[in-house]
Amino acid sequence: MTDGVYDERALKGARLQKEDVMQAARSQEGIESVTEIKSAILEVSGNISIIKKQKSG
Repeated sequence: MTDGVYDERALKGARLQKEDVMQAARSQEGIESVTEIKSAILEVSGNISIIKKQKSG
């Protein structure tokens, strides 16, 4: 995921669902919307790391 847009090919390759990414986003950063996510990274450990977009202003 980059800038709030899912990479469908990467999800399929990693055998992940969009819900898996959102679950990680909610638990790590309290994110409620995909538009708040700058990027989601599948780590070697199998965990999903979430980087939240910075709020402007």
